[in-house]
Amino acid sequence: MNAVSISSINRLRAIRVLSFAVPNLFFLSLTVFFILNKKAYAELGLITPFQFNIIGMDFQFIPAIFSYFLVGILMMLLWILIAVELKKMKIAAYIFGLSGLVLVLFSLLPLSNKTDINQISTLLFCLSIAFVLINFAGVSVLLSNVEDARSKCVLLLVLAFMSYHIVDKFFILRNDFNLNYLIAASFLWYFYLYEIIKLKLLNKIAINFQN
Repeated sequence: MNAVSISSINRLRAIRVLSFAVPNLFFLSLTVFFILNKKAYAELGLITPFQFNIIGMDFQFIPAIFSYFLVGILMMLLWILIAVELKKMKIAAYIFGLSGLVLVLFSLLPLSNKTDINQISTLLFCLSIAFVLINFAGVSVLLSNVEDARSKCVLLLVLAFMSYHIVDKFFILRNDFNLNYLIAASFLWYFYLYEIIKLKLLNKIAINFQN
């Protein structure tokens, strides 16, 4: 086995860790935050999970640091590794990397009494919509890069679920404009990402080994 294959295997291990760390850290940190701050959980139906960086709120640092900043950084690192190893997935990697940058922005835009809360709240909500649409676009592009039937089925299910809720929220325009399901879907599919990347990368390593 040559040095290129060994480095690819090491990157695959890092991709595995990061692909599970992103959703686990996001959901776990928010769960801890909601347990410690039940008032925030009660607001979840009124605002998105990305709008809890409020100065003065109890345990504000948990979502600001762990759910937004760290998850965003890990997400960008993950897709940089994928872009380096799989050139055909570069476009999808850039798109998902952008969603990581949006997450970091949530940690840098706190709400406080000294700022125009309505203006910042509107900006955060628009960024929440952007995050969802960026992930929808990323999954769509990624679908065109996979060949195995199981991966295609998983991504199609994710797209179908997101499409239903996007149509429901943006076109049917019900009174309830809750993005929580779309945001959850944008993270949940990461639990399967490693399987997609593993198949692609192992095929690449096998071809290099034969050559």
